[in-house]
Parts: sequence; structure tokens; C-alpha cells
Amino acid sequence: MKRNNSIDFVKGILILSVVLGHVLLGGVRQNILRYMIYSIHMPLFIAMSGYLLNTDKLKTMSVKELIKKYFFRVGIPWIIAVNVYFVWDNAEYLMNGKMDNMLKTYLISYVRPYLHLWYIPAFLTYVILTYIVVKLVNYYFQDKKSEYMVLGMFAGIISIIAFYNKIPSIKLYYYVFFVFGIFGKKLMEDLRDEKTKSFVISIAVTSVIVFLIRVFLFTTEYDLAKQVSLYYYVLNFPLIIAMCCICFWKKAPGCRWVEFAGRESLSIYLWHVF
Repeated sequence: MKRNNSIDFVKGILILSVVLGHVLLGGVRQNILRYMIYSIHMPLFIAMSGYLLNTDKLKTMSVKELIKKYFFRVGIPWIIAVNVYFVWDNAEYLMNGKMDNMLKTYLISYVRPYLHLWYIPAFLTYVILTYIVVKLVNYYFQDKKSEYMVLGMFAGIISIIAFYNKIPSIKLYYYVFFVFGIFGKKLMEDLRDEKTKSFVISIAVTSVIVFLIRVFLFTTEYDLAKQVSLYYYVLNFPLIIAMCCICFWKKAPGCRWVEFAGRESLSIYLWHVF
């Protein structure tokens, strides 16, 4: 199949927004650009991961095949990154021979990874959860409608539980965005033969409204404008659908260096902190 450059472009924009969000100075409430980036970049990034997941292929895979595919693709690069950042973060103690509790600290670095490295174990957890659900639904029901219904309900329950318990290391409250990315691709496939201007226009208008609301919320009290809250979920959904439209219908403007960033998003994500 011919490579979809629109996907690379969108991934490039998202990974560059991650880098920019880490470069900008000031807290989220002191810098409106950083506030806007942190409002949307992870929901869209995670939804893109869901969009790219082939659930039909996933349900035919064995556990061994699943581990082999994702361990070598993202697991090993992540393990290397965890070790490098551990040495970097603890260089002073290692050079001075202060090894007290160093083994414990090292093991904890896998559970609570350095700064940005939480995403890979979170992504793998999202894939495993989705794998379990589609396998079970395919075994008991064997129809797409039940699969999407159960997956949506499961994602909602998991995200709500994680949201109120604030599980820090893998951020399961983002799982609903991952599943919504899967749904977004399914929606685009259903609209393949009936895509209309009115649908595209309505999504575009909704996304603009969402953007304006986010700008307005920057001027409000922090409790209302904090990163993870109910409106944070609701207001990102139309942006995810807009992103799915761009990727599926190949409407991205195109830019070679942005597309390159998209193709190399994993490497940039792991090592951009340096």
C-alpha cells in the first residue's frame, strides 16, 4: 500500500508539539501557548495510536505474536531509554559511589519512569486491554457492533476509575482517547461512500469552537481550566474526529520535514529531552 503521508504529517505536528511543550518556559497557567499545547497534544497523540491499531488483525494474533510485535518495536527502545535516563538522572550519586538504595531506585524507574517515558508502558497497556476485550468479544459474540459497544463501555469505566484514583505511572484515564481513535477510524470507513461537505464543515466548525473555548478557559480560575477534567475529555473529541478526517481522506497540506518527524516520532519522543 502507498504510504499515507497525511498520517506522517499529523504525527509530526503532534510530536513537535510535545517537544515544544517541554521547551517553553513557565507553567501551564503562565504561558497560553503551552496551555493550548497541553490541552490537546496527548489526547490527540494517544487517539492517533488508537487510529493506527488494526483491531481485526489484533484479534487473530496469539499472545506470543503480540509480545513479539510490540516488545521489539517499542519495548526494547524504551528499556534502553529508561537505563540511559536513569544513569543521567543519578550520575552524581553513581560517580560519588553513593549506592544506597540504588537498586530500589533503579527498579522504581521502570514503574515510575523518567519524566516523559510514561507513554510507552501506557501505550502497551492500552494495546493489551484492547487485545483482551476484542478477543473475548470475538469469542462470545463475533460481531462488530458488540465489539465496539463493549470496548467503548470498558474504556469509559476504566478511564473514570483511573481519573478518580489518579494512577500516576500509566495514566489509564487517557485510555478513552485511545479507543476513541479506533472508533474515529471506523467512522471514517463507514463514511467512505457518503462523505459530505456538511459533515466536514460541521466538524471543522466544532473544532474552531473548541479552540475558542480553550482560549477562554485560560482566563478563568485554574480549577476550571486544569488539564484533566470532564470538559477536557468532551472538548477534545471533535478535534480527534477532525484529525481522523484529515488522516483518512489525506487532507494534510504536506511538508517533508514534518512528515519525517512523524515517521521518526518514537525516536524523537524518547530522546528529545537531551
